[in-house]
Amino acid sequence: MDGPHLYGQAALDLRWAFEQVIGPDAVERAIASLPPTEAQRYRQLTPLSWIDYETTRRVNDALARESGQTVDELFAKAIPMAVERSFSTVWRMLIRLTTDKALIARTPLIYRRTRSHGEMRAEVLGRGEARVQVTGFPEIPDRDVMALGLSIRSLLGLAGRKSVTVDGRRSPDGATWTVRWDRGS
Repeated sequence: MDGPHLYGQAALDLRWAFEQVIGPDAVERAIASLPPTEAQRYRQLTPLSWIDYETTRRVNDALARESGQTVDELFAKAIPMAVERSFSTVWRMLIRLTTDKALIARTPLIYRRTRSHGEMRAEVLGRGEARVQVTGFPEIPDRDVMALGLSIRSLLGLAGRKSVTVDGRRSPDGATWTVRWDRGS
């Protein structure tokens, strides 16, 4: 597999979320506006396949055009829904019962299962604070920095953490996120 790719199930969950945000017809019109081979590649996604970042970028741009929103606005609405859908099974209960350290330690595993490029490391810095880093991916798209930050925030929220903030920044070898939260009751 050349270049960065997104795991099929992650892309399918996000497509479902876009359908909830702008409607299935608008999503289909956006896909239909792509070159035929790209539209076919996106339509034929399966939970176990992978799709290249360039195709997902063009799909996201087409969705933004079709909806009259920016990609950032769409991501802010759709990514939390996609993360919730991904963790709507027994996983939601399990992540609510785990410690902060164990939860943060599993973040790189989720990254590895959904992204083909770069390596994620995560560490708890203190009570309610962690640092997450992606290395080996100096060309990480700005959209991915934002999308991963939204995903981290959503996952911690599903795990019962309150007042979650995530500040993501590009770094020479990838990106770094500073994550803060309250444990809740």
